Amino acid sequence: MKKKVFVFVCIILFSFSFIFNFYQQKTIKDKNNELSKNEEVIQQLENKIKKQQDKIETLEFELKPTEKHPIETEEENCINTCAGHFSSICMAECNKKTIPKWDMEAEKNIEKLKTQLSKTDYIKLIEAEKHWQIYKNIQTELIGKNIENKTGLDNLVFAASGVAQISEDHARSLYYLWFFSDDENIFTSQN
Repeated sequence: MKKKVFVFVCIILFSFSFIFNFYQQKTIKDKNNELSKNEEVIQQLENKIKKQQDKIETLEFELKPTEKHPIETEEENCINTCAGHFSSICMAECNKKTIPKWDMEAEKNIEKLKTQLSKTDYIKLIEAEKHWQIYKNIQTELIGKNIENKTGLDNLVFAASGVAQISEDHARSLYYLWFFSDDENIFTSQN
């Protein structure tokens, strides 16, 4: 009887040992899988961080005070040609020439946003653009009315510059909206 109990206890211990070993192996395998997934996520995050750092470096380059947007440089060169004879009309024309260029820059940024925003948000943006066009037209009209009874050609420059600034600010705002809505942005939450 002692032998039977001993064999029975050995079988039970062996069974527990086998079950425990099986459970440990499964747990180790699950943990290794989880670790592997975590390593993949870490690698993906590191890649996103690298891409975001590259974008930030690009943004910092664009924000350097010594660097100018090509439209600004073109406008400045145009104004410098006027500077020799200080023609206010020439300077105002230089400012006016930038307006459609800034508007085209805004359109480029809207196209970039089309790939970044959800369909619903893109539709909202297009609706907002319609309102912005109304705003721009009203502002342009008001600037024109404010200078129509003023004397001095400098008022032409101020008016043209003010209208150009509206378009420039809009193009730059859309650029920053695109930059921060990029899906590579490290601040995007992980699902």
